[in-house]
Amino acid sequence: MQCAEVTDHEGNRHAFVTINEQRGSNSRIVVLNTNVDEELDVPKFPQLFEHSHSIPPDSSYRTELVVGPNHLFLFAGTDRSNGLLLTFDAYCSLVVTEIIDDTIVEGTTFGIARHALSKTHLIVLRPYTVDEDNISTLSTSTRLEAYPLSGIGRSTQPVRLSQLQVHKPGDLPSAILCPVSVLRDSVIDSCTGATEIVLHGCYSRASNERQWSPEYVVARVQIPPTSSDKKICAQIQKLDDFTYRAYIPLIFQPSFNGSSRGVYSTAGGLPVLGAYEIVYDETTQRASCRHTPKLLQTRPGAELRCFDSYTGRTCYSYSKYEMVYGPKREFQSASFVNMMEVVDFS
Repeated sequence: MQCAEVTDHEGNRHAFVTINEQRGSNSRIVVLNTNVDEELDVPKFPQLFEHSHSIPPDSSYRTELVVGPNHLFLFAGTDRSNGLLLTFDAYCSLVVTEIIDDTIVEGTTFGIARHALSKTHLIVLRPYTVDEDNISTLSTSTRLEAYPLSGIGRSTQPVRLSQLQVHKPGDLPSAILCPVSVLRDSVIDSCTGATEIVLHGCYSRASNERQWSPEYVVARVQIPPTSSDKKICAQIQKLDDFTYRAYIPLIFQPSFNGSSRGVYSTAGGLPVLGAYEIVYDETTQRASCRHTPKLLQTRPGAELRCFDSYTGRTCYSYSKYEMVYGPKREFQSASFVNMMEVVDFS
């Protein structure tokens, strides 16, 4: 199960839940739209979309739900599977477009792609390694791709990414940007025609051939106009005041006005939980980050599950060891019980 929420440009909040049911080689994806019945004051989960498909044997299967201002991108399948773009009119009239990922670069091995949605583009961040003399290099880079949503429109026919590739892809050499989301929506320069989208996420850069050092960053992605020969590029700002050690879980939601909140926890030992807010300044073109004054200690083995950036409510799970005794206090059985706990950050 995956959750995604967003506040659109009109200030309306939208939340979605994806449920993935797998039985053998068959998979069924259900997308639910979550809202509240104003009369009864109870949550409602009307089904928005359902998709069934088969899973190839011996494949790495995953699902990804990405939410944009007026689109949802649903990826379900293997590394090279196709995605579905769900387009709305005020989040009510649904049109589903199959996106066929037919991107191929000779001598390159692609990893699992990640996606982000703005009001103008579908952003694809595709890790890759370069094969040299049949030996794959240890350093992994990221290919930056941007596909205009105007080329997809409200098509009910499959659309190939190769047909939409009007911008020259760029690169993040020896680096991976994942997870990632939009922080500030598309802004088009009226003079140059270039589009700028601000992303935020975890930036891992190889400090040597085998060691990665993850950091929380903001990336200003510059997409040149279609008439330009320039490549897509990204300017990385590292947020030094954000301590991001290896393997720290991090949850944040997409934003389109340059301000977002997230939650993080440390790994190993007794984990602690903290929340932060990030704000992008249009004048300085820099982002600033502030944190909760105190970190909250959570249960051993706690794992972050979801975070409501509007209310500050966080949910995490942990395993509790329970032993069962008989009437004479004799030991009978022991087991691990999965528990859920909710924390509110004001």
